[in-house]
Amino acid sequence: MRRVEELLQSILLIVLGLYLFNLHLSDKILYFVHPRYEVLSLISSICLILLGVTISLYKYNQELVATIEENSEILILAIFCILPLFIPISILILPFILFKGTKNRKSDAIFSRITMPLILSIIGLSILLFAPIRPLSSNTVYQRSKDLNNVSNRAKTIKYESEVDTSKYSLLDWVFLINTSKDLNSLVEKEVKFTGFVSSVDSTPDNQFLISRFVISCCAVDARPIGLPVLKNEYDINNDKWIELEGKLVLENNLIVIEPNSIKLIDTPNNPYSY
Repeated sequence: MRRVEELLQSILLIVLGLYLFNLHLSDKILYFVHPRYEVLSLISSICLILLGVTISLYKYNQELVATIEENSEILILAIFCILPLFIPISILILPFILFKGTKNRKSDAIFSRITMPLILSIIGLSILLFAPIRPLSSNTVYQRSKDLNNVSNRAKTIKYESEVDTSKYSLLDWVFLINTSKDLNSLVEKEVKFTGFVSSVDSTPDNQFLISRFVISCCAVDARPIGLPVLKNEYDINNDKWIELEGKLVLENNLIVIEPNSIKLIDTPNNPYSY
């Protein structure tokens, strides 16, 4: 039983690494992380695969392990000289602990008591593998509606200038500009053109919908929803559909609303978030 558990440990690491690697191959890794962590997540996926393979070889090929142990000092020196350039030191320490932990009985006893966590890991990984890969949706906008358009701490600032072509502004730019504007009347009739997905919250009137995105700092876990109300007019679009919107800003009940001139359905972009 214990050998089966040890084998499953290494298989889980390999499968998880392959899953992350597949997200890169399918251009869907940005559904989960900020672009600044794209390279790090790729390196991490490769490390998981190598770690799983290393554990398997260590458990089931003692001759190879003996060869590695004979040259361990050289290998460790090479690893600690090269890999810190790419990945955090914590990732380097993990395989060393696992490698060393198999040599003492206390660690072996710990490994033998992981049956239930292992089963839960298999279930969780199975859900990941077979569930459709999608970015955050309108349901998440609804769940996090209390933080809607909370971008006051945004590092980049946008200042409105009358001569600027506002059709180049993104949804995030407009949300920040509207939040900080002291005179909303100055924004009326300004042209807008950007993409987002359709959503709604409790406060959305029946004749409107929200064009939304998420703003992330690190990953999808810290995502905050943003959105601007759009008059439906003759358009009837289901939630979660991605659209390219062209229109102008109007004032309705002292609130900025978009009056659409054109709405086109588009595919979900590979990079669906704002930063």
